Amino acid sequence: MKILKLWLFWLTLFPAAGLGSDPPPEQYSVIVRPAARLQLPGVVHGAADANTAGDVDCSSPAHWDGDTMYMFYSTGHPFRSSGPDLVGLGRPSKRVVFDNEAGWKMGGRWIESTHKADDGRLYMWYHNEPPLSPDRTALRIGTMVSQDNGLSWQDLGIVLEAPQGSNNLDSANKYFVGGNGDFAVVADRRKEYLYFFISTYHADTKEQGIAVARMAYQDLAQPKGKVFKWYQGKWTEPGMGGRVSPIFGAAIDWHRPDADAFWGPSIHYNKHLDTWVMLLNRAKDKDWTQEGIYVSLNDNLSDPTAWTKPAKILDAGELEKSKWYPQVVGMDASTRETDKLAGRMARLFVAGLSKWEIVFNKRGEQSGGNVEGMVKESSVSGEKGLQETDLFISGQDGYKAYRIPALVVSNRGTILAICEARKNSFSDKGDIDLVIKRSLDNGETWTGMQLIWDDGDNTIGNPCPVVDRQTGTIWLPFCRNNERVFVTKSTDDGATWSAPVEITEAVSQREWTWCATGPGHGIQLSTGRLLIPCDHKIKNAAKDNPQWYFSHVIYSDDNGTSWKLGGALDGKTNECQAVQTEDGSVYLNIRSYEDQNCRACAWSTDGGLTWSKVELEQSLIAPKCQASIVRFTDRKHHGKNRVLFSSPAGTERENLTIRLSYDECRTWPVSRTLYPGKSAYSELAIAPDMTICCFYERGQKSQYEKITFARFTLEWLTQGEDHLAD
Repeated sequence: MKILKLWLFWLTLFPAAGLGSDPPPEQYSVIVRPAARLQLPGVVHGAADANTAGDVDCSSPAHWDGDTMYMFYSTGHPFRSSGPDLVGLGRPSKRVVFDNEAGWKMGGRWIESTHKADDGRLYMWYHNEPPLSPDRTALRIGTMVSQDNGLSWQDLGIVLEAPQGSNNLDSANKYFVGGNGDFAVVADRRKEYLYFFISTYHADTKEQGIAVARMAYQDLAQPKGKVFKWYQGKWTEPGMGGRVSPIFGAAIDWHRPDADAFWGPSIHYNKHLDTWVMLLNRAKDKDWTQEGIYVSLNDNLSDPTAWTKPAKILDAGELEKSKWYPQVVGMDASTRETDKLAGRMARLFVAGLSKWEIVFNKRGEQSGGNVEGMVKESSVSGEKGLQETDLFISGQDGYKAYRIPALVVSNRGTILAICEARKNSFSDKGDIDLVIKRSLDNGETWTGMQLIWDDGDNTIGNPCPVVDRQTGTIWLPFCRNNERVFVTKSTDDGATWSAPVEITEAVSQREWTWCATGPGHGIQLSTGRLLIPCDHKIKNAAKDNPQWYFSHVIYSDDNGTSWKLGGALDGKTNECQAVQTEDGSVYLNIRSYEDQNCRACAWSTDGGLTWSKVELEQSLIAPKCQASIVRFTDRKHHGKNRVLFSSPAGTERENLTIRLSYDECRTWPVSRTLYPGKSAYSELAIAPDMTICCFYERGQKSQYEKITFARFTLEWLTQGEDHLAD
């Protein structure tokens, strides 16, 4: 388990040097910490491979229209992608069209900022680089409008430009001899003004750095001549050719070889802090070598003197090859967060790549607690190699109880933790819904709880998700009142789910009086078959008459389009889970009703169509309870076959234990207790960073007080005896 490195800065809201008055007393902290890698689609040149990481050469503005998020990327010309949220943005992105492309000779145009107006029109502002000799430019800023969420644009003209005669033609700067560009535009909360935060490269050092201009919101559609720059305390200088008073001036002239200046601001409103947050690049020479990423805050856009002194939050050494264009992007789709709106926790991107989350705290807040959008839940263990998070706590968020965990990891590395949310009681019957929380960073933080399906007073349960590795679709079979079987799917890593489709007739039989999918997770076989473990009851099935309990499987051979009933097992079998072994066989581990305080198992050599005689697994001592099994590694990729198993170990539902097999489920020589107290159902999965995940029910007085997500290393499980090969 890697130790997380934190950058922590207390920022008192005080004006930048020489510009303001007495500081307000409120303090904030900004924390940057590592997270799972997240790459924006960007611009893919040449062959458009959906899996290729595209280029990003400026900030990537985003907006929402209904349930769809749109984002733009530019490398001299903009491209657009869309999807249900940031993780689900479509790849590859599509090239946008300008109405005046034909005959355009004024250089590249980069979309730096967007704004969705109440009338549905989308406005954007572009950074323009008219060509100058030799191979340099003086920047300017223009605006356009779109009626189709940014796929096609009408140019409204240039609105910001540096004064005539302000270029330094002898500049040592690698790219620019002057101009206004590298900017961000935001509307204030009342939509009275649009504020432009611009980088200025004037020949005079006193007018270099980060400056600000504004335009009345009502002038959106007719912006020419309506933008005014802030100069010497007033908003009177024209956008076209006016002078500026920088809010963050250049420390060393932009046109010298040893230039030192802030540039390229991005800005969002932080609803947790109720203030505006600006991120900045800092160049330290004529080649724009990045020195680091900085942050500044201001609770009043109309007062340019109120921005705090920039504080460094990320060193250039932490960045990859492309080190420019930092921006905060909110992740909460339910509140329509974007690059312009974020909550307490968001993602930090640099040039379209995020390897960090960024947390904004008020004074006295810690870096955990309940966080808008992404949630750092409670109860983190201090044991080396083990971390635990209480994801669902009975009695919270409008539900009496949470039970029946299910856990999968998507192709993109998102961890989906699903369970039953029981509205009024702990009973297996009644008003029960399916809910989910998701993690984008190997289980370190989680989204807020989302509802997958609510069918009124009916019992919606026994979730059994499976990831189709060929398509990326996540299929979720479940049951209604344990009589009918449905399936829903997600193509955006669990952010949204399709309307459920009933498949009862295809996967059940009329004489069955009970039918349950999973619970837990399904698997995909090497043939592509999706296999879902299930169980059913017939005739007079009851706890005192368990010969009428049966395990069975259902499957799909067409990537989830249709489902069929597979083979059933002998009686006195129940909830089960499957894993495919090295020789292609399927091993089914089963809850047994033989009253031998152990698990049972069966094997299939035809992908689950038929099964061997059920055998008792005497070495897997366990009560009558669901359990989980998952492949951890195989010989081909990691040098060893390793399969993991989780269940209470003993005759009671307690002592949740993880076991490890090296011989494809024949023996289980390694075991370690994860939780010695009351515990019950559990679910295993493998995170993208190869930590082992266990999502399990536990409590002190009852097994069902909470569902906890644990993640731990192979070293922790084997107490240092086994390690993953490099």
